Amino acid sequence: TAMSNRSSPPKPAAIAQTRSGMATRDLQEMLAADLSENVNIILETGGTASWKNDVMKHSTNQRYRISSSGLSLLEDNLGKRSMVDPATLTDFIRYSQRNFPAERYFLLFWDHGGGSVSGYGYDEHFKGDTMTLDEIGQALENAGCAFDLIGFDACLMATLETALVAEPHADYLIASEELEPGIGWHYTGWLDALSRDPSMATIDLGKVLIDDYIREVKRQTPGSQATLSLVDLAELQGTVPGSFREFARSTAGLLAACVAEPVLAGLGGGGFLLARPAQGRPVLYDFFAQT
Repeated sequence: TAMSNRSSPPKPAAIAQTRSGMATRDLQEMLAADLSENVNIILETGGTASWKNDVMKHSTNQRYRISSSGLSLLEDNLGKRSMVDPATLTDFIRYSQRNFPAERYFLLFWDHGGGSVSGYGYDEHFKGDTMTLDEIGQALENAGCAFDLIGFDACLMATLETALVAEPHADYLIASEELEPGIGWHYTGWLDALSRDPSMATIDLGKVLIDDYIREVKRQTPGSQATLSLVDLAELQGTVPGSFREFARSTAGLLAACVAEPVLAGLGGGGFLLARPAQGRPVLYDFFAQT
């Protein structure tokens, strides 16, 4: 299982680790799992100004392995590399596949999520940057690894655009269309299930993961939303892209035929847009941000 260094709204996940130790908590959940000799978890750590443990270094990226023998250090000093640089992701995938060959691979992203607009990730050492969806796609293409599942333990990543980026490289996508509470996924249960049956169907493993997540959110943060979905990317490829391309073309045509005049902007992020189509009557759009 390949795992990369998640989301605690309203603060990015790197800050969630710095202030609350959320990543450390998830690592403890992984270590609590009864892993078999057939399951390896490979981690790249980085992007936080401070770890809430005495093992990881915040001054450099590192790589670790979690196995039936516990936590072991693989790479002590990779240098301070941006966790939202697609080259960092590509190198991590290649390293994991080369050094820990397996019959099946999962790739999990843990950090802040911005969905189709801003993509994945936040690095406290390289502020103001994210890994956009096209950069994720390029990183996956350059890595050349086929995954059973790509997952985002992050906010807002269950979008059609994310799924289309993941589809050439994975059988399934698991992500949340809504904000995730700070506790994020619960790792112990589904890792136990995978260890008991390393060949279990990905869809069955995904159900365990989702059920555990929903249960733990309700138990630990009952006021939080809890959404998580498993998408069959093969089914997506056969049904959605054509319709999506047609929608994109028609929308682009509409925008190209309009002259937009911003006439008012509100302090809360709202405002109005007057669109004048080449033919037809002007349309006034009212945009507002829910606060």
